[in-house]
Amino acid sequence: ASRRGSTTVSRLDRQYTFDALTGLFTRQYLNDSLRQELAHARTGHWPLSVALVDLDGCRQINEAHGNAVGDQLLIALGGLLGRNIRRQDLVARYGGDEFALLLPASGITVTRPLFDRMLTLIRGWRPERGSRHNLGLSVSIGLTVYPDTGLADSDSAEQVLQTAEHALQQAKAAGGDRLAVYGE
Repeated sequence: ASRRGSTTVSRLDRQYTFDALTGLFTRQYLNDSLRQELAHARTGHWPLSVALVDLDGCRQINEAHGNAVGDQLLIALGGLLGRNIRRQDLVARYGGDEFALLLPASGITVTRPLFDRMLTLIRGWRPERGSRHNLGLSVSIGLTVYPDTGLADSDSAEQVLQTAEHALQQAKAAGGDRLAVYGE
């Protein structure tokens, strides 16, 4: 019985930690990690960047090419994001066609060039090369940097995510395929 119990616990841990589609970290795991990293940033007096990345036009892709193609694009995009961050950074599936990146000890001078490079990389990226779905993609990115958000030191992880969501909405409202930084 204890053996089955440990298998169940490890299966539940995997479900909590990893997204079933992309294999990336889950939003729950991101939330817990963000709370920890925010506490470290406060005590260490270093910046913490949080970015939300949204695949532009995902609904149209799914309607035109099917959900299977959309799912494959999400898997490939998650992998691309993960390959272009540092080892100590974290990429998670935030929901639907959105990803979250948590970059400890990274201020705007590090993250702006990183995301500008990612935007350029994704514009030229063809994840379905060689198939009949040679789609050009773009993303919208909302970035917030603690403590540059102008929010109080008592800010919660949820408030930091809300500022990143606000920046993402600005990027999407401006036509997508861009980076918007909270407070700019």
